Amino acid sequence: MSGTRRGIACALLVVLVSCDKGSGPGYSPRVPVTSPTSANSRVIALVGTLSGPDSAWGNDAFEAAQAAVAVLNREIGEDERSFELVTLDDEGDPQTASDLIENVVTTYPTVGIVFSGPPQALPASEDVLAEAGVPALLQTGDLLAQNLLTPHAFQFSPPYTWQADALGRYLFDDRGYTRVGSLTRAGASGQSARRALQSAFAAQGHRLAASELLPETGGGLDRALTRLRKARVQAIVVEGAPRAEDKALAALEDRNAVYVTRTEAKRSGRPFTRRWNPQIAGFDTLIAPQVAHLAAGSVAAESYARGAHYLPIPSFESFRRAFSDWWGNRVGSPLGQERRAFESVLAIGWAARRVPSSSDADLAQVLERLDGKRFGGLDISFSASDRAATEPSTVGLWTVPSAADDIPNDDIPTDLFWVPLDRTFTGRGNHTSVLRPDLPYLFPR
Repeated sequence: MSGTRRGIACALLVVLVSCDKGSGPGYSPRVPVTSPTSANSRVIALVGTLSGPDSAWGNDAFEAAQAAVAVLNREIGEDERSFELVTLDDEGDPQTASDLIENVVTTYPTVGIVFSGPPQALPASEDVLAEAGVPALLQTGDLLAQNLLTPHAFQFSPPYTWQADALGRYLFDDRGYTRVGSLTRAGASGQSARRALQSAFAAQGHRLAASELLPETGGGLDRALTRLRKARVQAIVVEGAPRAEDKALAALEDRNAVYVTRTEAKRSGRPFTRRWNPQIAGFDTLIAPQVAHLAAGSVAAESYARGAHYLPIPSFESFRRAFSDWWGNRVGSPLGQERRAFESVLAIGWAARRVPSSSDADLAQVLERLDGKRFGGLDISFSASDRAATEPSTVGLWTVPSAADDIPNDDIPTDLFWVPLDRTFTGRGNHTSVLRPDLPYLFPR
């Protein structure tokens, strides 16, 4: 790791806030409630994938949404109706997700939906959401880059186009690779990722050398890796469910195809080479506790808000305290995508509290008035033409450091061994794109 890279990494590493804080206020068992327990409560619905191979993000969203609803109910006045979380499992099926959305907005006094299921279900639900005046906040996947973000849908994950741009600039300009391949899931999300890579690479004067689908199991994975090797790719950009990504990285280990150095990776692009050691890069899904088979030097694109589980920014610390106060030591630290769902619930509450309880106002239009407010992450601003929660300037790369890097290992969460790669969080002129209020906390000197 270079000196410039170490600078921000060392400045950003802090010890995780303890999660052993007792039972917390208003503790209830970790059992999702599938219908309201009170006829007078305002319902915030979590519709997501809580079972099956894609369940990691759905379960993260449930834990964070529970904690955020507790925060909302502590903040409301005595004359205000309380909020209640209703959680519904779509099992990863888009049609089921659409049916659940329709049911929850037509049956209950729903003020917003935290959506952590198949993204394509949201455009199909726009008419139902519009009629009820209910916003749905997408947690993972990408609709913005596909021009599918409808008026009642808001996106909390960084668009794949922004991520692909950061990955391309690093792999081609920084690493000097000429042959980059992709391994992405089947379906809409994988297709969006592939298109984003092709577009970003073309804009930078390059192309995607090979593109393979990421299967869950079986011989399809072995065949995909064989074709990537025949294409002599020097880096592989991965996108998929965390468990499937981990299986792919484990398969590379079995092939002795683990990334070692940039020099070795560049040699992998030569004809008739015997060794193949491609560098692994990924979209935001790669940064997950479920992805364990990671070589040092692996990189993934995300906002620096991804470090909300340990970075010393006050808004991040407020998120960690609220999560810990609710769950205590029962679910561990928020190492997944809990922060997105936490922010989503508080944003829905912000909108709902700005209209009378008896009002039939369209809360998506109210949410569009949100301007530069933090709910546990970075600034969020929405408008009728911009319903993405992430600012493009905050998206850079994260990396897995090696044992030789000068970073105190005790400060890095052992189940999520990633640190920001500082030179990728820069704008024009190579100036840092970290938001000004956060600079003193990330660069105290």
